[in-house]
Amino acid sequence: MSHYYEKSGDKIIPQHYVPMATDPNRMRGTTIRDVKKWIKEGRKVVPSVTTILNVLDKPALVNWKVDQHIQTCYEMEFDKDVEFDSFKQDIKTETEQRLSLAPKAGTNFHNIMESYLKGIEVPPEFFRICVDVEEKIVSHCGDENFNTEVTIFNDIDNYAGQVDLSVGNDDEWVIDYKTKQFTDKFKPKRMAYPDHSRQLAAYRQWINPKARCANVFVCLEDGQVEFHEHKEADLELGWAVFHHSLQIWRLSNGF
Repeated sequence: MSHYYEKSGDKIIPQHYVPMATDPNRMRGTTIRDVKKWIKEGRKVVPSVTTILNVLDKPALVNWKVDQHIQTCYEMEFDKDVEFDSFKQDIKTETEQRLSLAPKAGTNFHNIMESYLKGIEVPPEFFRICVDVEEKIVSHCGDENFNTEVTIFNDIDNYAGQVDLSVGNDDEWVIDYKTKQFTDKFKPKRMAYPDHSRQLAAYRQWINPKARCANVFVCLEDGQVEFHEHKEADLELGWAVFHHSLQIWRLSNGF
């Protein structure tokens, strides 16, 4: 799903959902049509970093989704006499429900980690993981000055997003959490992808173009934590790829 942000005065407002025309009590995802209408009305609305990067092919992600659909086919019981279209839709629906669990788990952890760093009590089953994540960050960054959930709005290049964490008085570090639900999917030294450096490069361009950038990978099942700093050369390449992706997104969507 595409995400968008609006800048109104000094406020940056997520505009990921809008009320449905047929039922204002229900919400639907914001579309390009909504955004173009708002812009015509004089509102300042831009796409998120991840929305822009979605113009790029992600072979590993596509292959993983194919595997999930195959696994659903393997595990589901079904009537051999059912029509193919009905069978296909059942497989898609079941797989989408399964796939939605991982993002929800990741979002929950992001919220829990934010609360922990702000001194707010967290669920006891997550406390040890939060402590380990904080210690890992401090050991690499050498600083405990944390700014959590920083929302950026780049007025020059016209994109926005939310950064999990910046560290230091001058935001010397920009950090993004990535979670894995299960231990068998947690592969130390093998979880960083080019998309991660592109995302962080876009964030730091507005926060501090010279910031060091890292992902903190967390396994929710057993609490493993890995800190991965991206090389400067990868971040410079990541910014170039992101900037070109932004141009593709604009051209593809008529901006």
